[in-house]
Parts: sequence; structure tokens; C-alpha cells
Amino acid sequence: MKFPWIVIAALMGGSAVILGAVGAHAVVGDEAGQRHHNLAVTYQMFHVTALVLVVYILGKNNRGVLLANIGATLITVGVILFSGSLYYLGWSGESAGYNMTPMGGLNLICGWIALAIAGFQSWRGEVVAQG
Repeated sequence: MKFPWIVIAALMGGSAVILGAVGAHAVVGDEAGQRHHNLAVTYQMFHVTALVLVVYILGKNNRGVLLANIGATLITVGVILFSGSLYYLGWSGESAGYNMTPMGGLNLICGWIALAIAGFQSWRGEVVAQG
């Protein structure tokens, strides 16, 4: 059974919309706090696209499946660390931990690299099958 990445993507997308609305109407704080909150929402929503890409790759063929799953995991963890630490900073004004935001960013970057390789492997599998 394949991991339900589309469920994770949908939950991440829906929660980004909800958190964006909360930020627009309920988050109190200074301008910097609002910027941190908005950046967290933006990064969270952009990475929903990556998880949808994983679903596409997994549905194409068996090539790239392992790296697509690794990429999706890295992106999910990256969003939790990166956006989560920025939400916390925006809402409380306190840092959630010295390395959480950069570690989240590193996870996001590595996740995108894994997806690029998985996409290439998937494409290569189609070319070989047709060739």
C-alpha cells in the first residue's frame, strides 16, 4: 500500500488556508511577527505543490518511488520545522529553538533535490519503456 501523500498535501494545504486566516484576523503582535507568520504560510502552501508532485510521480511507474517518498518525507518534516518555528516566533515573539528554522529549510532543499531525481528517474523509465 502506498503512503497517502495526497492526504498529507490536502491537510497541509487546508491548514495553510486556516492559518493564513488566523494570521489575518487573530494574530496580534508587531509587524515582524506578522511577517514571520506570513512567510510560514507562504512556504507551507508552496510545498503542498511538491507533495502533489509526489503523488503524480508515484502514479506514473515504479521508477523514482523510493526517492519520491524520501523527498515527500523531507518536505513534510521541513514544513513542520521551518513553518512551525516561524509560526511560533510570529505568535509568541520567542524563538522555538536555534536550529529549527534552518534545519527545516535544509530539509526542504533536500526534499526538492530528491523529488528532482525521482522525477528524472520516472521520466527515464517512460523513455526506456517507449524506446
